[in-house]
Amino acid sequence: MRLFGYNIQIGRAKPEQRASGELAALIAAYGYDGADVEYSAGMTRERALQIPAVWAAVKTISQTLASLPFDLYEKTSTGAKYADRHPNYYITKHETSDYVTGYSFRQMLFADACFGNAYARIYRNGNGRVKALQRLNPDYVQVLTNNVGGWGYHVTTGRVNPNLNGTESQAETLLPYEVIHLKGITMDGLNGEEITDIFRDTFGVSISAVGFEKYFYANKASIGGILTTPNMLSDPDRKKIAEQFGGKYAGVKKTGSTAVLDNGLTYQKITLTPAEASTQEVQQFQVRQYARIFGMPLHLFQDLGDTTFNNVETMSTQFVTLCLRPFAVQTEQEFFIKTLTRDEKTQGKYFYRINLNGLLRGDTKTRAELYASGIANGWLTRNEARALEDFNTIEGLDKPLFPLNMAVVGSDGMPEGILDANADAGQSNTDTNEQAAANNGN
Repeated sequence: MRLFGYNIQIGRAKPEQRASGELAALIAAYGYDGADVEYSAGMTRERALQIPAVWAAVKTISQTLASLPFDLYEKTSTGAKYADRHPNYYITKHETSDYVTGYSFRQMLFADACFGNAYARIYRNGNGRVKALQRLNPDYVQVLTNNVGGWGYHVTTGRVNPNLNGTESQAETLLPYEVIHLKGITMDGLNGEEITDIFRDTFGVSISAVGFEKYFYANKASIGGILTTPNMLSDPDRKKIAEQFGGKYAGVKKTGSTAVLDNGLTYQKITLTPAEASTQEVQQFQVRQYARIFGMPLHLFQDLGDTTFNNVETMSTQFVTLCLRPFAVQTEQEFFIKTLTRDEKTQGKYFYRINLNGLLRGDTKTRAELYASGIANGWLTRNEARALEDFNTIEGLDKPLFPLNMAVVGSDGMPEGILDANADAGQSNTDTNEQAAANNGN
């Protein structure tokens, strides 16, 4: 479809609805045919979030990234400092639009990005500066491309129309610099692959397992037993026996009652094994699948699995470097190229940074050992160590210490006071020797 000279990519054609191997195995094992609803058909983000493991993954990733410090920095001759005088600083960090906090905005953005695509519209004032950022619903955003490599975003919005007693849709085309776009895995550089499409059947298995247990327990988990007789029963007799037997002996309060049967009736109890009455194994396997999909270690799903005390910290570090860091780098670059002016970008004076250091510092003992090593070897000042722990700086602790005897290093890179003391000592020795020689000559 073409619109204003652009080709609209509606999205990939969905394959024919079919049950995956896992879903087929589930149906075979539990006899659930999905007659009420095809769980893998029409999978959406909202339905996927009904799966506890998916909820846990999206919640952990989005809230963790949103809680990290996100700042605009300015490069100086002595390093980098907060660019708190820049007009973008407050908007991108604290209040992205009227009464919407920076945390809430970023949390929404990262939650959308977990599923493949996240969009936010950039509103600018008369001089081109950013004045607000607003999240766009990914379901109503489509990427536009033209024949010469250009692209834009087709956004559909709804608003209340009192004349129509309802809502009406409006569409507009936004240029790339007007939209923040975070992507998951992308094959063309323009669109992120939507995981509710790619892993639709995987999500369907989990929802089917929940659906099976729902109907299983709604039907009181199983048939309690059956009545058999060698005699032929008419339909009225069969109905009468079922009503009378159920009314006298069914229910918790009638547990232990003695049944009196006549007409050759015998009672046979039916039981299910725990494995037959549960989808626990299927759901545990699905948790591992979601750990692979979202790149999260099992212990963050409250599933210890094969983890041990020794490898939990390593896996947590891998979660930061392999899962969170790609989102952080992409966000920093998107905000850099979309919210700064061309002169600011080409001069390289400003940059955005999501600070992941807090997640990589380890425990208290490990951090203390790191700071002690850095201070003792002269590559970390005492005030820098205090800043890493969010402590106030102290006057006089900004200079590195000399590794040998912990003396303060001077401007020439050598310990202050030692050379001066040696020089004074050397001069005194020289004067004394010359005086002694003169006295001997006399």
